[in-house]
Amino acid sequence: NWTKEIATIQASIYQPNLTLEEKWSSSGIRQTMALIKSSVLKADEGEFVFFPETALIFNEEDLQPWLSDVEREASQRNISLITGIIAKDQVNPDLFERYNRIQGFGAIEGHYDKIHLVPFGEYIPFRPYIGKVLDIMGINLINTLPGEAYNLLIGHNLRISASICYEIAFSELVRKTAKTSNLLVTISNDTWFGAS
Repeated sequence: NWTKEIATIQASIYQPNLTLEEKWSSSGIRQTMALIKSSVLKADEGEFVFFPETALIFNEEDLQPWLSDVEREASQRNISLITGIIAKDQVNPDLFERYNRIQGFGAIEGHYDKIHLVPFGEYIPFRPYIGKVLDIMGINLINTLPGEAYNLLIGHNLRISASICYEIAFSELVRKTAKTSNLLVTISNDTWFGAS
């Protein structure tokens, strides 16, 4: 009784069927890019197209001009592409530190950088100490930085409250924008779970 329908939307949700090894290979990157491009070309005008967390494992600058072409096609047909993407730290771009981001392209604008990171999966707790041990073992991990603000994605008269993967378990995080949004979206990379 505390919600009301304001509109219906047409949406397509994609989860590329790639193993982790395939996803992080040159072939897997090309397959994901081809799937994103074809999903935008197949989408109906005004449709929402969703891809999972880290669907794009490179940042925007590394994906030009391909990403500009996808964005132009989506914009021309009023399509909202919402996908996971890796984002560089703009303050220290030469360091191996990145953000786990959900970003809108085409008719939807904005991005959200994951705030609640997975320990030992996205960042190393006590990195000054544990990091030295990993360096000695030859394990070079990219450090994911936590986002600083909870941002809405906006388009089609919708304000989307976005969360990434296990962040949905932190209700206080979702509540920060739930009152000012009218659509909740959570993306996840289900390939971590294999065939389970």
